[in-house]
Amino acid sequence: MMEDLALSVRVARDWKLANVRSARIRHESQLGTHKEDARAVAKMEMINRLYVMVNLLNRSQPTDYLRLGLWETFATVSALAEPGGIRDLPNVVAGKFDALRSLRSLPRVKSN
Repeated sequence: MMEDLALSVRVARDWKLANVRSARIRHESQLGTHKEDARAVAKMEMINRLYVMVNLLNRSQPTDYLRLGLWETFATVSALAEPGGIRDLPNVVAGKFDALRSLRSLPRVKSN
């Protein structure tokens, strides 16, 4: 998750990005058991979002982390409107806490 955004940020550093409105694209998402596990998906989303925030956008001020926390809270609550959202809520919350526990071991890479 967030691979497209990460690529866009890196490309935009050296080249101009263009948007072709008439282009047609077909996105074939790869199936995998990791996408069926709400806990694993929630953890992966948060870790990848944090990676983009800190390592690609160079945003690591306390207010940036606060905004990330608010976004994660909003996304978790919004997911309750999805089919199965209430059923998945405990796993989603657990995934977010798994991501928080993983923060100490995440590499910090400075991008140019």
